[in-house]
Amino acid sequence: MPSRLYVLYSALNPSAQTEVILDTPARCSHCGSVPAPFFETHAVKLKAKRIPHRSIGQRYRIEKRMLVRLPLCEACYLNDFLSTPDSYAFDTTPQGKEARRTTTLAGIAGVTASLGIIMLTPFIPAVGILAAVKPYWYVLLIAGVTLLIVTWLLQQRSQKAVRAELARIRPVGSQFRRADVWSIAVDGDLTPTDEIVEIHMPNEDWANECANLNGWRIEQSR
Repeated sequence: MPSRLYVLYSALNPSAQTEVILDTPARCSHCGSVPAPFFETHAVKLKAKRIPHRSIGQRYRIEKRMLVRLPLCEACYLNDFLSTPDSYAFDTTPQGKEARRTTTLAGIAGVTASLGIIMLTPFIPAVGILAAVKPYWYVLLIAGVTLLIVTWLLQQRSQKAVRAELARIRPVGSQFRRADVWSIAVDGDLTPTDEIVEIHMPNEDWANECANLNGWRIEQSR
């Protein structure tokens, strides 16, 4: 049964103030193996000091991205990459580099194809220089679609290499899925005892040991 683990503000990395690294216990949060030199990364937003009567826009004076990292062994790290590659964009590993490249190329492809479609519509008047460019809307559309296909092929090649490496290390995959992580907004000033992160951990044993070692609150999910 999953557990709900509540992380205190004191766990935030004092140097960067943007990372919470849960490396205690120092074993894989999925399978429990050692060593666990990789991380399952979750990007959430730290929110504190609520602005009174604010209904739209920024509702807290402090709103910044925070990375929550849970320890993983190499096999579980590679296994997760096959199912959630987008979540690796903040990692410095080869998989992180691949995730960033895929996101960038997909974004460029989408913008290029969208421009081609927009050029086709009457919203773009055929006047001035646009009169010469507008008839070639299909070039942008083809370029965007082609880049999207190339991006997909590169991603498939990368995942094929990961599958081969995973089959060599541990073909059975991970025992548990990724955790679910949310930030907890703090109304006033941040103090070391404020709970800022809630983690739904599928690995109950790891969550319980983490809570006991760090002195954090833990509840059993229903």
